[in-house]
Order: sequence, then C-alpha cells, then structure tokens
Amino acid sequence: LKVNRFEDNDVDFKLTLGASSNGPKPGIKFTYKRDLSERNSLRFIERVQFDFGDGTTSTSRLLLDHQIDDQQLIRSYSSVLYGSSTDGVEMSTALQWINFWRADRSDGGPAERGLMAYAEVWGATEPYSYVSNYRLGFRFRRQTYRDYLFIEFEPSYNLRVDEPYDPRAWAWRVELRFEFLLFQDLRKDQG
Repeated sequence: LKVNRFEDNDVDFKLTLGASSNGPKPGIKFTYKRDLSERNSLRFIERVQFDFGDGTTSTSRLLLDHQIDDQQLIRSYSSVLYGSSTDGVEMSTALQWINFWRADRSDGGPAERGLMAYAEVWGATEPYSYVSNYRLGFRFRRQTYRDYLFIEFEPSYNLRVDEPYDPRAWAWRVELRFEFLLFQDLRKDQG
C-alpha cells in the first residue's frame, strides 16, 4: 500500500501490510535515494514493522554504490536490526562486487544473469557486544525458463561463533533459492 511518492524520486514513503502466523504485520517504509556523482549513489531504507507475537522491529539499511561500468558495481551494504525479539542491536556490513549480464535461453529469449562476490561481518550487542560471523561467499543468479522464474546458488565459508567467548569454527553454507517474480516493481534487488 503506497501512500506518498514525491516527484523527484529521491524520497519514498509507504505503508506496508504483511502477514505471519501471528496475524497481520502493519508497518511503514521510508526510502531516500541520492546520486552523489555520475558513478556513485546512496540509498537509505528504514522499515518499522509491528508483529502481534514479536512486537515492533526496526530495520535500517544503507547502500553505497560505485558503478564500474554498465554491468559491474561495487556496493557497501550495512544493516541494523533492532526489536523486542532481537539480541540487542544486530548489525551486519558487507562489501560486494556485482556483475550483471544477459544471455540467451534455450527458447531463444533473453535471460538475466548475475554474479556477486562478497565479504560480510555480523554482530550483536547482547548478551555482550561481539562479532558472531565472518563470511566470504558468492551468489550466482539466473533467470530460467520464464521471465518470472529465477534460481540462485550461494555457497559461503563462515568463521562463526554461537555465544560470546566460545571458540570460533569454520563452516560451509550452501543455499539454493527459487524466486517467482509476480510484479516487476516488487523485486528484492531494487530496494
């Protein structure tokens, strides 16, 4: 549910409504976008959502992009999550290299492809301030047989700890995701 959109497209404010097993999840989302130069841009997103079971949660995201060329960019991505069900303030920051290109599908139509390599750090402030995970990985994303169907493959290598002062352990994580794109303006990679 969109409430207000300003003419210059730098500021966007929306009322949102999600659903969970606890019932409806009303919220608000504020987005600020600004081109800093011809190749550099900034995006700040603040989302506050209420869940009848978990209470209120606030998510703040800051993205700084540097466009290398028409297909590549370097992104700095930081996120702060705070709510009644979080471990104090939960934070993450990542440096990402992203490359997009188009290829032909077997049916002759164009297909989007993407590759992202990243380094990421996660942490929390409770019960103590500590870094819970260091992560290196990459994500391959590809549009498959139809325009609305995407598949992602993401392996990562993690140096993680479950509790502060525990010894850290290396662990592989491999994720495989399928995404059905129902509406073009709801794409996750567009904010």
